[in-house]
Amino acid sequence: MFSQFYRLPEILDVSQSSRVIISLSKDVSDYVLMQAIRAPLLELVVVNAGVKGEWLLRLQAGFNCSPYAETCVTGNRPDQASVLERTVGQGVRLYTCSSRAPARLIERLRRGLLISFAPANDNKLTIWLETDGDFELVKLETDLRLSQDPEVLQTAKSVLAREPEYGVHSASLAILITELEQARRELHEYLSGSDKHPGLTAEALRLEPMLAQRRQWLLRQYASSQERHPLGVSANDVGCDTEKLKRLLTCYELLSPPDVNAMVHAIAAEE
Repeated sequence: MFSQFYRLPEILDVSQSSRVIISLSKDVSDYVLMQAIRAPLLELVVVNAGVKGEWLLRLQAGFNCSPYAETCVTGNRPDQASVLERTVGQGVRLYTCSSRAPARLIERLRRGLLISFAPANDNKLTIWLETDGDFELVKLETDLRLSQDPEVLQTAKSVLAREPEYGVHSASLAILITELEQARRELHEYLSGSDKHPGLTAEALRLEPMLAQRRQWLLRQYASSQERHPLGVSANDVGCDTEKLKRLLTCYELLSPPDVNAMVHAIAAEE
């Protein structure tokens, strides 16, 4: 189903309790990752749940899977609801949380994701993800993302559902703008097509002006982050109230003795 995203499958041996880290290649850009995080990052299917536990691993291009040393692991085993039990033929997919900003997800991916495995009773294997809620493991049989709204509408809704981020640097704003522009372009292409449901068309028409408003706000934020200060103002004067400083200086001159003021003016004239 997701063969266009994945590399050739490989066997992952987890015969004993173990952990692996999912990391990124160094040459993968943020803009490529923006497209990658819209699909499942990996798929795992149990091949052998006996003494020798094996998973069939399918990863997206640009991602690597390698063993992680037990002694380097920090963090505790999550609650029982986060631990998934799988047997032969069953599997999971790894998704990003759509409510998180792409810059945050990409930064988390560059640090690496820890996935833990352990044997269970009745010829089953357990798997859980050691993250702070930015990613989630979904069972294959309960993966209903493909049966929901069209992907173009899901993307537009996730962009609008995200809380505005204030004070972020220009690089993060550029990623947000790129994501929004992609969502708008895909929405326009969807509206220009002929094979669309009337109800979904109405939903798309409702989302389009909301995306346009979010785009204007992001562009203003980006322009403000790139705005240069006037050349007549020194760098250390930015943010200072010049008029207030002048009034304070006048007060000091009125309170100081005339000879002190004359000495200060003479020193300033020599400089």
